[in-house]
Amino acid sequence: MKKTMFLFLFLVIFALSAPAGSEEDDPWTAAGKLIREGMYSEALEAFRTFEDSDAALPYIEALSISEHADMVRLTDRSAGFLFHGLWGFVTFPEESDPICVAPRWTSLSVLSDGLFLTGQEWDGSALYGIVTEYARVLYPCSYSRILLSGTDRLILYTGTRGPALLASVSEYSLLSPPCLDIRETGTSAFAFRDMESSLWGLMDRDGQVLAEPLWDDIGMGGSGLFPVLKGGLWGYIDASGNEVIPFSYLEADAFQNGCADVRDLRNGWRIISTDGSVLFFRDDLAEFDPEIGEYGPSRESSPSPADEEEDMSGEYTVHALGYNDYVFVTVTLGREGQILKMSVDASCEDRDRGRHAEEIAFTDRFTGKKGPFVLGEGIDGITGATATVNAVLEALNSLYEE
Repeated sequence: MKKTMFLFLFLVIFALSAPAGSEEDDPWTAAGKLIREGMYSEALEAFRTFEDSDAALPYIEALSISEHADMVRLTDRSAGFLFHGLWGFVTFPEESDPICVAPRWTSLSVLSDGLFLTGQEWDGSALYGIVTEYARVLYPCSYSRILLSGTDRLILYTGTRGPALLASVSEYSLLSPPCLDIRETGTSAFAFRDMESSLWGLMDRDGQVLAEPLWDDIGMGGSGLFPVLKGGLWGYIDASGNEVIPFSYLEADAFQNGCADVRDLRNGWRIISTDGSVLFFRDDLAEFDPEIGEYGPSRESSPSPADEEEDMSGEYTVHALGYNDYVFVTVTLGREGQILKMSVDASCEDRDRGRHAEEIAFTDRFTGKKGPFVLGEGIDGITGATATVNAVLEALNSLYEE
């Protein structure tokens, strides 16, 4: 009789302490619903019902009695939790049992839908890996840096600046041999720096060489051509490495809409077509405006508001050299030079760092302010993207030069 009464009281207490949701919900189901609704504190309470259950995992028991536990949203199905300085996560699939991964990483973040970037500290430095939300380890924490290219390719760095490897997102598969560096070109091809010669070439998304490493540098691709540096001069090649425009330029930008800015010692800046013929010289430098379907005023020739001291209002596009290439800044100024609206084009920069300069959280820091700007004096930087931020400031400050 006493055993029956004790069991009855236990069931009543369990029912009263159950988390929000259907009365038939077990703690896993209830927690899953709460996480999908972003109610992490309530989900944590749901985990506490496992304390006296045979199904409880040791780290969930520890988590349930910890006053320092924290939970963050990862996806609609997953949440990460921090325990004693280490991150783990839980996933609640729609049609299968919940998945728990014990705390083991010093950092945990979303790389893309269903993929998490994990980090571990080793001898004072961080190494990164990738795990799926269903707890499948794609790449162990062995890489100093991991970049996502598109939705299906990764660039893995095994050192501070290389060697680098091209890899698949969907499965553990290294597609290229080790290279000194690998970077995106804005096309389906990757630029790679050969381990032995330190020269640059091109490879496809499967790691197959398209153009042998013969050049000192390779820029962003466009209109089927790539600017390449050889012997101190720039020219253009196609994706197979064939020379299309001879090496005669001190600077050469990527082609856009069949046109590219180039500079040589004799003629200065000009715009050329894909066959190398000159379209415009510096005085009438122009670029294609897709809104009107023809060539209009160039970024290079945007008037400086410093020439109009009484009225600085207008829209201007300026640029400066960032970490990988030029960063473009477009601003709308008020009459006295205060910034009313601003956008940044940092598409040439690294996706996981420099591209943060394009975000509203960064550009809004300038709204209502007037240059010149100095980093740290009313304008905060972006961790790991100092070169990109400095390029933005340099471009903006050119508008306020005497």
